[in-house]
Amino acid sequence: MRTKKLLFIIIAILPIFGFSQDGSPDLSFGINGVVQTDIDDGIEIISGVAQSDNGRIIVIGTNIYETEGVKNFIIAFQENGDIDTAFGNDGVVLLEINTFEFTKVYVQSDGKILVGGGEYNQEITFIRFLEDGTEDLSFGVNGILVPFPTGESYRDLILLNNDKILTTGTASVNGVSQATLKQFLPNGILDNSFGTNGISNVQIGNQSNSVKGKIQLMENGNIILGGRFANSSKIVMRCLPNGSLDTSFGANGYITIPISEENNCFPLVFSDGSILVSCSYFDDVTKEIVKVIIKLSSDDGAMDLNFGNNGYIHANTAELIQHNQRIIMKNSRYWYTDLIFGIRRFYANGNIDFTFQYSPNYGLLINYNFAYQNDGKIIIAGTSFDFPNLNIVLQRFNNDPLGIEDHPLENLTVFPNPSKGIYNINHDFISSETPYQITDITGKIIQTGKLTGEQTEINLSTVQSGMYLITASGSTFRLMKN
Repeated sequence: MRTKKLLFIIIAILPIFGFSQDGSPDLSFGINGVVQTDIDDGIEIISGVAQSDNGRIIVIGTNIYETEGVKNFIIAFQENGDIDTAFGNDGVVLLEINTFEFTKVYVQSDGKILVGGGEYNQEITFIRFLEDGTEDLSFGVNGILVPFPTGESYRDLILLNNDKILTTGTASVNGVSQATLKQFLPNGILDNSFGTNGISNVQIGNQSNSVKGKIQLMENGNIILGGRFANSSKIVMRCLPNGSLDTSFGANGYITIPISEENNCFPLVFSDGSILVSCSYFDDVTKEIVKVIIKLSSDDGAMDLNFGNNGYIHANTAELIQHNQRIIMKNSRYWYTDLIFGIRRFYANGNIDFTFQYSPNYGLLINYNFAYQNDGKIIIAGTSFDFPNLNIVLQRFNNDPLGIEDHPLENLTVFPNPSKGIYNINHDFISSETPYQITDITGKIIQTGKLTGEQTEINLSTVQSGMYLITASGSTFRLMKN
C-alpha cells in the first residue's frame, strides 16, 4: 500500500514540475532562457528584432567602437538561440553608416530581410538582404526603396501575406495634408493594382489629416489607421483593401478617439472588428510617460465602458492581440530609457489574465525590443545595462496563445479537484453551449465536449493520474487526477 501511494505521488507531482507557466523564461532557449552576444568588443545598441517563418531570429542595431566609430549590424540566431553561422560572416553583417542607422526590420515569407532607417518620420530608406546576408541589389531602385521621399513623411509598414509591402505616411495633395497609403510589390516597385498607380490618398471631407501610429489589417483585408486632424483631434480611419476610404465606418470613414489631445494613439484590431486604442504622452512635470488604453466598438466607435476599469487600462502599452483575443501588454517604468521592463496579458474585456506570470531571469536592459514568435512565445531583445559591457541580450518567455477566442469564464468552479476521475464543472452563468477541450501538459488533446446548463459532469476515469488542463472560451483551469 505504501509503495502504491508513493508511486501516485511521483506520478502526480512530475507533471506539475513539467508544466511551463506562461510568462516564465523558456529554459530551452540559450542558457536558462537567455542568450548574450558581443560583436567585435563594441557596444551594441539594439533597435529591432523580428522572426522569419522558419524560426530564425533577426536582430538589428548599431555597434559603437572605441576607435572605429559606429557601424550598423544585423545578426541572425537560430530558433534555439544559437548564432546562425550561415548568415553573413559567422552570423553577422556589419555595414558602415553612410546615410542612416538601422531602426526597423521585417522578414518576408521567403526569408529575405527588409531593414530600414533614417531621420524620424523623414525619408525612411529600406534595403533588403538575402537569406545569406548578401545585399539584394534587385530590390527597389538599385537596391533601395524610399517609400516617402522629401516633402512626405513615413509612418509604418506591414507585410501582406503575399509579401507585398503596404506603407503609410502623410503627403501634401493640392496643399492639403492627407494620410497616404503606398503598396509595393515584393521587389520594391509600386503595385499598380492598388489605389492609383500604387498610391491612395485618404481624403476626409475638406480637412487636413495625417497618419499617426501603426497600420493594422482586419481579417477581411480592411485597413485600420491611427490618425489625426489638423486641430490635433485623434481619429481612427478605416480603408478598403484597395486603399479607398470605407465610408460605412463611423462618420464617413473615421471615428474620433475620446482621449486628450496631447496623447499619441495607435490602434489594434480584435477579430470582431472592435478597436483597441493605446495612447501615451510625456509628462513634463513628472518626467514619465503617461499611458492609457481604451476600446471602441466596430461600428459607431462608441467607447466600451465595460472594458477595464470604467473603460480604461492605465500604465500599460498594448503590443498585440493574440489569435485567442488576449492582449499582450508592455508594462514598464521610465527613467530616460526603459530600464525596468514587464509583460502582462489581459483578457479582451480588459481584465488582467493572472495565468500569465512574468518572471524575468536577467537584470536591467536598455533599448529593448519585442517580438512575437510563430508559436506564441515572446522574445525580448535589448542591450545589457552593465557598464562598460553593453552587449546583446535575448530572452524568451513561455506564452500559450491557445486557439479559442477569449471571452473569459468568471466564477467557474470545479469539484472535487483533485478527483478520481469525475469532475463537476459549475457554470450557472452559461446561457448556451460552450465548447471545452481537455489536454495533458504536453498539449495532447484528451477530451472535447460542451459545457451546458448550470453544471456539466466530466469523466476522466480512464486516464492516468496526473495534471490536465481544461480550456473553455479562452480560460484555462487545472484538473488533478488521483
